[in-house]
Amino acid sequence: MIRTFVEKDLQYVIEAHIRIYRDEYNYDHSFAEFIAHAVQEFERSGNYAREMGAYSERGTGVMQ
Repeated sequence: MIRTFVEKDLQYVIEAHIRIYRDEYNYDHSFAEFIAHAVQEFERSGNYAREMGAYSERGTGVMQ
């Protein structure tokens, strides 16, 4: 199922970015801090109607 963003996806977005950029590009913890801050800022002041993401789900969680 493809669905739109819900607030509970924020932690997944952080974790997925950290994992992908660490594994594929050798980014260090400074990127983790950067992405965590960016996602937290989106949570605080983002326009959920204009800044959307699409998520693919299977079973009980977002597909990785």
